[in-house]
Amino acid sequence: GSCSLSLMFFSDGRPSDHADFSQRMGKIASRFGRRLSVACIGMAEAGEDFSTLSNMVSEAESYGAMASFGKPSLDADSLSNIITTLATSLTSSKTELTDLAKGKVRKVKMDIMRERKDTPDDLYLTNDWTTYRSDQADFIQNIWTWNDKKDVFQLITDTRCRSCWDITSRLCSNCSMCRFCDSCIRQNTLPYMNHGIFCQKFKIARLSGVFADKSVPSWNVALKNTVFGEGAERIVRKFRYLTKDNEFVGPVMVAKESRFTDGDEVYDKKMDYHKNFMCSQSMASRLAKEFNAAIKNLPNQFQQHETVKKAIDNFPSIEFLEPLVIQAQHHIDGEINILIEQFLEGKYEKFNDNMGMVKGHNAKVNMDEITNGFGQMGINEDDNGLGIIEEGSEDEDEDEIFDNKETRPESGSYNLEGIKAESFPQAFSHFTFEKSRKSFIVVDLQGVLETKPNGRRVYRLTDPAIHQKNRKSQSNRRNWNFGRTDRGYKGIRAFFHSHRCNEVCRLLGLEDQGDRIDI
Repeated sequence: GSCSLSLMFFSDGRPSDHADFSQRMGKIASRFGRRLSVACIGMAEAGEDFSTLSNMVSEAESYGAMASFGKPSLDADSLSNIITTLATSLTSSKTELTDLAKGKVRKVKMDIMRERKDTPDDLYLTNDWTTYRSDQADFIQNIWTWNDKKDVFQLITDTRCRSCWDITSRLCSNCSMCRFCDSCIRQNTLPYMNHGIFCQKFKIARLSGVFADKSVPSWNVALKNTVFGEGAERIVRKFRYLTKDNEFVGPVMVAKESRFTDGDEVYDKKMDYHKNFMCSQSMASRLAKEFNAAIKNLPNQFQQHETVKKAIDNFPSIEFLEPLVIQAQHHIDGEINILIEQFLEGKYEKFNDNMGMVKGHNAKVNMDEITNGFGQMGINEDDNGLGIIEEGSEDEDEDEIFDNKETRPESGSYNLEGIKAESFPQAFSHFTFEKSRKSFIVVDLQGVLETKPNGRRVYRLTDPAIHQKNRKSQSNRRNWNFGRTDRGYKGIRAFFHSHRCNEVCRLLGLEDQGDRIDI
């Protein structure tokens, strides 16, 4: 459950090699996904037919495997480069399968099947989906959202009749929370007769802020059995809301879960996993709103207010998706929970990652070099006295974790209409570091750049990573837990090792770190 597979194929392009091996490759890739590395090497003159190798590579890539096809010069150096590339891919897979905090190998889920990347969306329900309906043994119990002010789960109000579980708009006159349909009231069903118990519980829950004023298209849902996406931490399946007639309704959704089985399948562990995800995404969303507000306020910093405002109105904004957690009952697995969010339509891109990669910048961050740099500076990676990362006051209120000073552009001239959209995700990551009083940084930005019907552009992002400066609890500050992707100081330094401040950074008056990694 924790192995990676590396395959290497050589061919001289002769007719004997022209069998259809792509189907076999597809079966292997559908089981291993990104844990599979494939190198196909054509060992002959360039004019030979290597279509078999090319097709095998395409098939492996269609299931998320790392695959390459090369036609090296017939010399040792060229072949060595290809083998080195394959070894690097295998090392990357090994790193993904290692719990860096504990130094232990993590076990991955082996009982999943992946679908090809070009598989079209289902237009209707098929046997490839598992349904959860109020009128069957597999059903939804609760749906949870996230309260970003209290950092706790919050229940979405259940709109189903407490007796027959059909959707109803009729609220109980006593508690204004529980619901019973007209039919069940007329029949005086047992749950209705005893609903005073529900009322008392709902009254207490409502007063304590347990419920959120949100709704969902339906309480009948379907989860696709095959995985269509896979990252370093999570696997992704399609998820849809259903009508009473089992037709898809509402937006296309996705369900995310951990790739790993190291205790993650236990209900409480999975809820902790979802909690970390929602906490990170909620914090990123709060900072995105701060970023958008800072951009919107920029015209007030210039004398040519209207001219600047016209240009800035065309700038893209940033937003993060709002996930939910479905708590369901399964007739075999018992109580389960599923994290869902809206499917992002369009070209999905990664703008930076949690290892220091910045899109458009070729510098590759070597985490070992950065770690060694700590030692050369006489700094331990868990040390708190790190020059430019200023420690917040110990009596700092947790509600003041954001720096509320007004952003002011650097002096100089700006070509506002020439600022490219790709500058904004990187500037946002930089902004989060300074806005959080240099406590943490939001990275691993991924999603789509969407153009709204009114022409406004927005980066719709998901699944961020947050590196916090001090992952240990402080006496008067909330103990944030951003999950396994939080790489602490290393992650913060890795970003600034690659980041180059752009015009947006200058507009927001962000401090240029240059090439320094001694943050």
